[in-house]
Amino acid sequence: MKKIIGIALVSVIGVGIALWVWHSSTQTFLAEKEIKEIEELNKFDDRTILLPTYAPFNVHDVEYEEIYSGKREVKDNEIVYVDKDNLDYLRPKILYHSNDEPTRELVLFIVKDLDQDHIKYDKIVKFGDDLEGFYRVHQNTQFFTWDQDGVFLDMAITTEDEDQRLTVEEIVKIAESFEKWSLSS
Repeated sequence: MKKIIGIALVSVIGVGIALWVWHSSTQTFLAEKEIKEIEELNKFDDRTILLPTYAPFNVHDVEYEEIYSGKREVKDNEIVYVDKDNLDYLRPKILYHSNDEPTRELVLFIVKDLDQDHIKYDKIVKFGDDLEGFYRVHQNTQFFTWDQDGVFLDMAITTEDEDQRLTVEEIVKIAESFEKWSLSS
C-alpha cells in the first residue's frame, strides 16, 4: 500500500513539474496574460509595440495608463486636452510590480519619438545589434532609454532599497529581451 501511495505521489509531482515547465515555456512576455487584457494597446498601430520577455524578478501585478503630451487649454476652469485622440500625443505606460524582496517596479513608456538631446544620462551603453542605451541612476531608480525598430523605449526600474539596485548588465539583459508584441502574440 505504501509503495502505491509513493508511486502516486511521485506521479503527481512529476505531472505538476511538467505542467509548470509547459506553462513557463508558453508565456513569452512578462505578465503576458495581463498584457493581453490591455485592449488599449491595440490602437497604437502607428508604432511597433516592444515589450520585455525577461526580468530578474517575479511580476505580481501590471497597470496600464496613457500619458498625454499634447497641447492643453483651459475651458470653464478645467484643463482640456486639445488633441486627446491624436496618437502622436499619447504614450502607453506599463507598470510591472514585484512584491519580492526587495520590491521593485519596472515602468515602461513606449514613445513614438523622443528628442535625444534632452535625455539625461550617466553613461551610454552599447548592446544587442548596434543598439545604444542611455543609462542613468537617481537615488533608488535606474533609467534606461533606447531607440529600437523606430520606437523609443524609456524604462525605469525602482528598487525599494537603493543598495539592492540591479546591475547595469541586468538592465541591459532586460532591454535585450524586448520583442515585438501584437494582440495575436
